[in-house]
Amino acid sequence: MNNQEIVTNVEPSISSNLEKCPGLKLPALAPFFLNYPFALHQYLDLSWTVEPECDVIRSKECQSVADVDDACDECEKMIWNTNLKNILARARDGAEPGCNYKYLSHQQLSEMLISIRSTIKMSQLAALNASKKIERLTRVNDWNTRLLKALSQNHIPRVHQLISVALKDGKSARGVLSMVEKAISNLYHAKGFDEEDADIAFLVLSIGGPLLLHALSRREGFATERWVQKYCNIPKFLPCMGDLESFQKTLVANLTEQLLSRENHRGLFNALIDEIHCEEKIVYNSVDNRMHGFCREHINGLDIRVINENSIIRARCALRDGRVHLAKECTAWGISLHDEKKYSFIPLLVLPSCKTETLESGTQLLRMLIYTTSTFIKRHGRGELGAIATDGDPRRRKALLDILTSHKLLTDYGRFEEFEDMRLFDISVGKDNISMTFDPKHIFKRISTRIRSQVVGTGTKIGAITNQTFKRFLKLSGNKRK
Repeated sequence: MNNQEIVTNVEPSISSNLEKCPGLKLPALAPFFLNYPFALHQYLDLSWTVEPECDVIRSKECQSVADVDDACDECEKMIWNTNLKNILARARDGAEPGCNYKYLSHQQLSEMLISIRSTIKMSQLAALNASKKIERLTRVNDWNTRLLKALSQNHIPRVHQLISVALKDGKSARGVLSMVEKAISNLYHAKGFDEEDADIAFLVLSIGGPLLLHALSRREGFATERWVQKYCNIPKFLPCMGDLESFQKTLVANLTEQLLSRENHRGLFNALIDEIHCEEKIVYNSVDNRMHGFCREHINGLDIRVINENSIIRARCALRDGRVHLAKECTAWGISLHDEKKYSFIPLLVLPSCKTETLESGTQLLRMLIYTTSTFIKRHGRGELGAIATDGDPRRRKALLDILTSHKLLTDYGRFEEFEDMRLFDISVGKDNISMTFDPKHIFKRISTRIRSQVVGTGTKIGAITNQTFKRFLKLSGNKRK
C-alpha cells in the first residue's frame, strides 16, 4: 500500500520536467526562410526535416520529448552532421565560385541573379562601346584614306609644315584633311618657317638668285627674299686687301661678331678653306665708297677710294700697266662645329686673289689664319680648333704640311683616345694639336671627274652621273683588269 502511493507520487514529478521536443534552432541562418537551401532536400537524402513555420529542423529519429527549452538528443546530434556543417559554412562564408545552385539559399540565389544581371548589362554596355568604337575607327580610316589620296594626287607646297602645324594644334585626321583640302583649293597656305626652311631658302637665294627663290616660293611655298633678308642671319663681308696685319684685324672683328653672338656654339671646331670663282671686273661699293675686285697681293699701294674722276683714271692706268691685278677667285675662310646636330658654317674672311701667290706668302697667310682663329676660340672659352679641311691645291697642301706636322700627338692629349686606333701611324700635328684633313667635296669631285673621263673616253656622251653610269664604269674597269 505504501509502495503504490510512493510510485503514484513520483510519476507526476517526472512527467512535469518533460515537454515536446522543439527541434534544433539555427540562429546562424536567420532569417531562416531566406538563408536555408530548401531545394537541397529534393536531391539529397538528409537526416532531418524542416519546419519553416517554426524556423527549426527536426531529426527524423526525434524522440518527441525533451527537457524544457532543449532539443532531444537526436536533434542535438545533427549539429555534427557534415551536410548541416556545410550549409552553415556557406551561410557564414558565402558559396564558392561555381557552386551548384541546389546548395544555395534563396538569398544567395537572389544575389547571384543580381550579379549575373549586372554582368549582362556591363557586357551589353561593352558591346555597345565596342560597336561605337568600330564605327568611329571606320570613319577615321576613311578620313585617313581620303587624306592619303589627297596627298598623293595633288601638289601641296610645304605639306610637311602644314601637317606639323595641324598636329601641333591638336587636330584630328578630319581636321588635317580639311586643311589639306583648303590648301589644294589655294584657300590656305602653311605659315611659319623653321630653321631648315630658312637654310634652304638662303641656299637657293645664294646659288640661284632672287628669281629662282621667287619661283620656288610661288610653286613650293619657299620663304620669300624679303623674309630671308629680314630673319636670316646673313653675314656680309667685303673682300680684304692689304697686308697680314689688316687681315688679322678683320678676322678678329668678324670672329667677335659672328662667333660670340652664338651662345650654343661651343666645343670642337673645324676650319675650312676653299676658293670661290669670281668675275674679273671692278665693282663700286657705295657703302664704303671704294672699288673692289683687285687682287689682295698686287694692290701695290693703289688708293681704291673713289674721290673724283682721277681715282678711276689712276686705277685704270694701274691695270693697264700691270701694276695691279684683277682677282680671279676669292679664298673663303670659315669655321664650323664638329657636330652633326649643330653643324653650321660660319664664314669669317674673304680674300681676293689672282692665283699667282707664292708658296711662302701662302704659308704665312695660312699660319696667321689658323693660329689667330685657334687663339680667339680658346681665349673666349668656346672650345678648341681641331682640324683644317682644305681642297687638293698642291701649294696649300704643302703649306699645311709645313705648319701642321711639326710634332707628334702626345698621349696626354685630352682627345687622344679618339686616335687610339691609329697609334701605329705617325700622328703628326701642329701647334695646339691642330691636324689637317681634306674636304670631302673635292674627293667626290675627283671620283666624278675620273668616271666622266673614263666613260667619255669610250665615245659615250653623258650629261649627269646616274646608276647606269656607275655600271658602265665598273664594266670598263673590269675589262681593263682582265
